[in-house]
Amino acid sequence: MKKSITPDTTTLAVIRSGLSDAVAEMKAVVVRTAYSNLWKEAGDLSCGLLTENCELVVQGVGDIPIHLASMPISLGACLKRIPADRLYPGDVLYQNDPYQGNTHLPDFLMAKPIFVDGRIVAYAAVRGHYVDVGGGGPGSYSAAMPDIFAEGLRIPPVRIYEQGNINNDILDVLLHNTRNSHERYGDLRSQYAGCLAAERRVIKFCEKYGADAIRSA
Repeated sequence: MKKSITPDTTTLAVIRSGLSDAVAEMKAVVVRTAYSNLWKEAGDLSCGLLTENCELVVQGVGDIPIHLASMPISLGACLKRIPADRLYPGDVLYQNDPYQGNTHLPDFLMAKPIFVDGRIVAYAAVRGHYVDVGGGGPGSYSAAMPDIFAEGLRIPPVRIYEQGNINNDILDVLLHNTRNSHERYGDLRSQYAGCLAAERRVIKFCEKYGADAIRSA
């Protein structure tokens, strides 16, 4: 790891461009590996990089404003339930609870802390609209539903991956309560692939410029 530096104007521009490209690559990976047409064709998903303080730094071009604007709140709710000092490399946060910063039940946030030298330098996050999350109507949309409990499955902030291993207990709950669960699993895995792609890029920038320089930038 190179010694940390305070970025000058040129370095700042390079880092900014590089992180924007990282998020573009992140989204390309998600779209390419997704199973549902809602993601592959309609693009109902958004990607971003956030600071350790839940500030949105870089967002995907053409992504959905409500997805992006709520990312800091959703991630903040995750960290309130599972504080950063209890996170480890390979952990991935996950939730869709509208009462904890999320938008509506079909939009699931996945956020992966990016560790450098044992410290979180950023979070890679993907929010995507799942075609179905259970409930009384296919697609989890129905004006006849009397309350949120009838609308579909609500998952509070959890670790969907723990130190690189998928949490099969949470996954089973999701797949047993959604229609076309094979597609849901494929989209979840594509979210994870996108987070990994962004993580690789951020780590490479930290190796080149230093983690403190990336934070400062």
